[in-house]
Amino acid sequence: AEFTNKVGIGTSSPSSLYSTANQLVIGDGSADVGMTIYTPSSGSGRIFFADGLSSGSQYAAFISYNHADQKMLFGTGSTGSTDVTINQYGNVGIGTASPTYGLDLLGATNYKTVRIGQATATGTKRQAIAARHYTSSEQDHNMIGMFTDSNTNSILTIGGGLGVTGDFN
Repeated sequence: AEFTNKVGIGTSSPSSLYSTANQLVIGDGSADVGMTIYTPSSGSGRIFFADGLSSGSQYAAFISYNHADQKMLFGTGSTGSTDVTINQYGNVGIGTASPTYGLDLLGATNYKTVRIGQATATGTKRQAIAARHYTSSEQDHNMIGMFTDSNTNSILTIGGGLGVTGDFN
């Protein structure tokens, strides 16, 4: 059914739903429903989010499933490149198209960080746990650190050896 630039499939009142997402409504809330994007086994199914009609604005963000590689891809930005990949084994890759671990993170530079914690405004206290990998001519080591101040000075570092600085107050 069509209602003033709105499409309802299985419903006669798509306008009743939230106004920023009621242009296409599937179902009436009384049973499970679904939507299928049917493509060949060598193809990809995609949903794009556009904020314009030319160049990268046609794909400001996307969700894609590549059948041949059995990967779900998520991307943002006007380059069309993938930010997050989930493969057929459930491995999640951020910064890598081929995740080999449950959560596989790779940075764009030699300095990689995974941070768990809460950061606040500059100059205020924060707490974080970070895993870092450095590769350069000066350093080549893995480190896990616990940070508690605005300068990210570590109070506990585990790397080539065990180091403790500062206090735990």
